[in-house]
Amino acid sequence: HSFEDNEYRAAHVALAIVSALKRYDLRAKCGVTVGVGFCGLVGAPNRCEYAVMGPSVNLAARLMCAAAKSDKDVYVESGIERATSVSPQARLCVFNACEPIKAKGFSEMVKVFSLEEAAKDRAHTLTHEDVAFTG
Repeated sequence: HSFEDNEYRAAHVALAIVSALKRYDLRAKCGVTVGVGFCGLVGAPNRCEYAVMGPSVNLAARLMCAAAKSDKDVYVESGIERATSVSPQARLCVFNACEPIKAKGFSEMVKVFSLEEAAKDRAHTLTHEDVAFTG
């Protein structure tokens, strides 16, 4: 299924994951992107594995690594920030522009934004019940 606000849902579930793990004194770093990718079985029938791959998946991994080097938990690329900013739920997310990064496999610098819950939304800690996951 696809929804009009997939980008917002992806950003919001990343915040929910970070929030849920913090309750157990665990940390998570997330990279969120938007794009086309492949999801399915790869390899020979007798030796295959399930994989997700494509430029957007690779970029998400690069953003996750960049977030790990910072004090932020969630990094998103400009497509997520742009689409989420016009979402009716935009008030729930705060995007802060970060220094662009040079991501392996990408010829141009990548615009990066850190993502946080809006202050008024922090009073309500996100749970998995709050977010409809699409993946």
